[in-house]
Amino acid sequence: MGVRPWSLPRTKGENIVRYNLTHCCRMDISFPATTLILSDIVPPEHQGVTASMVNTVVNYSVSIGLGIAGTVDSRVNDEGRDVLKGYRAAMWTSVGLSGCAVIVSLSFASWMRWKESVMRKQ
Repeated sequence: MGVRPWSLPRTKGENIVRYNLTHCCRMDISFPATTLILSDIVPPEHQGVTASMVNTVVNYSVSIGLGIAGTVDSRVNDEGRDVLKGYRAAMWTSVGLSGCAVIVSLSFASWMRWKESVMRKQ
């Protein structure tokens, strides 16, 4: 039995509908969701610039994340002798980076909420 990605159906008979329903919310929704949210905030004449900026940030973050995970994989997998160990290390690196992103997002949201409450008091 070879190494197989954890998210793929395991057998031919596994329900593909259930697979598609459980794996519909992935990284691929970050660009459209962010673009829609920001297009409601900015005026119509700036929506194109905003969408291109979101696209640039998403592509840079994916590239940096893949670079970090690839470096971790190459350093951990014992020069190709333990490939699964390298994959696991890269996965846990991505989990850690995702956790950092959630912490930064929540910090920014709480700072914005605090800033609004201070402005209302004035």
